[in-house]
Amino acid sequence: MPDPAPPADSPVSPPTLRHVPGKSTEAAQHKAPPPRIAEAEGSTRPAEARSPVLGGLAVALLVIAAYAGAVVFFRFVAPNRPPYVAEVGSGIAVGIVVFFMHALLGGPLTETMQTGEERFRALLGFIALIAPSFVRWIIFACLGGMLVVAYQDLLEWDPSPIARLRVLGAAAMPAILAVCSAMLVERRFARGDFRLKVGYAPGTGVRDRMELREKVERMWAYENELMRESVQRMARHAAIFGFIASAILIACAVILLRYARSENELRHLVALGVGAACTVSFTLNLGQILFRSASNDSTARMMAFAARTLLIVSVATVFLGVALLSGPEEASSAEKGYLFQGYKGALIVGVAVALLGERVLRAVTDRAASMLGVGTAAPMRGSDLGIIDGLNEEDVARLAEERIDSAHALAFMPTPRIFFNTTYSLQRICDWQDQALLIARVGRTNAQLLREQYLVRGAIAARQIAREIVGPARSAISALRGPAESISGDAISIPSEAHEDEQARLRALAKALGFTGINQAVLGLRCLVDDEEIERLEVFSRSVPVWKDAGVEHVRDDASPPGNEGRASRLPPRGD
Repeated sequence: MPDPAPPADSPVSPPTLRHVPGKSTEAAQHKAPPPRIAEAEGSTRPAEARSPVLGGLAVALLVIAAYAGAVVFFRFVAPNRPPYVAEVGSGIAVGIVVFFMHALLGGPLTETMQTGEERFRALLGFIALIAPSFVRWIIFACLGGMLVVAYQDLLEWDPSPIARLRVLGAAAMPAILAVCSAMLVERRFARGDFRLKVGYAPGTGVRDRMELREKVERMWAYENELMRESVQRMARHAAIFGFIASAILIACAVILLRYARSENELRHLVALGVGAACTVSFTLNLGQILFRSASNDSTARMMAFAARTLLIVSVATVFLGVALLSGPEEASSAEKGYLFQGYKGALIVGVAVALLGERVLRAVTDRAASMLGVGTAAPMRGSDLGIIDGLNEEDVARLAEERIDSAHALAFMPTPRIFFNTTYSLQRICDWQDQALLIARVGRTNAQLLREQYLVRGAIAARQIAREIVGPARSAISALRGPAESISGDAISIPSEAHEDEQARLRALAKALGFTGINQAVLGLRCLVDDEEIERLEVFSRSVPVWKDAGVEHVRDDASPPGNEGRASRLPPRGD
């Protein structure tokens, strides 16, 4: 049977992929109806796999609670009930609970439990966000409770309230002094009131200036917020430091005045030694904190280190007091072997431990490890920051507080972070990071060679020389072919001897820097040209912090031709 003829208004389309002569493929595609994709009925979004453990646990707890509630209800409300009433009533209560869970919750129980768990986690996150703000008040409340308990405990020592308040007031003085010293450093917020007047290297295109400005300003704002949080964190650590000192002094005062009335008791001597050590250690740390506060250079790490030193001194004094101290009666027998006796010996031990600090604990642990046959930890490798010009011992110690203990750490630490957390000027920080970044990129030996051979101090100057040698977009192949040209059309001139071609110049450069050939030298210098860390550091070195309300605008973006907007436009013209 022949196939029916197609409709007159529709062109005949062959069943093959070959085109019909005289017919346009695009016309056929326009006349053909668009394909329709039929969605499968009942297709829903696949549910995420969730663990049924939480849902099952919740159901079990609700069923048990309903059963127990029904049993308790019938036992106390209807004590003279028939025996089967409690069982039937408990079953009905369980059925009602299960019915309402499936009928009124509007979905699977696991999804509901998942939503509740997410809300609970969000609540915990909110509590964790606001909890640090209450740390100081919680500490003050605990200290107030200790003072009240000690005030009542010292009633048997002296019924006079004035005498007890004098003792407790002296014991609470460290907390007051620590909080006041932290309030002195609130002026560190003043550095956050400065913004950056961005400067650029000569020849930087407009597009590159916009990108660099955005990166630098975002980094500046981010580190500014971190600085403000660090100042608040420092206040909390100062409160902890003062609380520890006051708590130790309160405990020592109660032991000395209430529970130890004789000099022959060991707890009297140990409490006296711990009190003396705590007082001396707190005084030394407070002097350092006040000295740093005068320079507006206190940090949370310094407060935490002071609290750590105070705890170590107290523990070491207790240990050495038990080992070395004795009363007059025990010291009369020579076979005991005690070195110190009486309150004078306790004061000597406490003051000596406080002056030595952590070295006493280190000596005790090393001695105990040698007696027990346990190997001691190997000493850490020393810092290599001494090779950076302009860094003395105090600067190295200060940078160590910011976790900068090597040239590599100094090179890649954000420049605004060092500026906000220390009192060093921006230019001095950039000079240090310039030297450290050159060492991190080319190595200590090559950095020394660059300084001796080309008078290059840091990575910024090395990048400038690399741009002069290899050009803004120069490769090793083009270096072997002939002299390169800049965007302006002028050839790049490399200092050389008379009648010396460019390959000889590059060969001399490669030999001076320790490279094996011209290709290696050009590729190595190419890495310096394209280094974004050096580029960003150069922007910071050319920028100046200015007051936010001073109305000073950014450095004006000089108009440059469209062809110079790329990175190749950063090479200044030779005619300038």
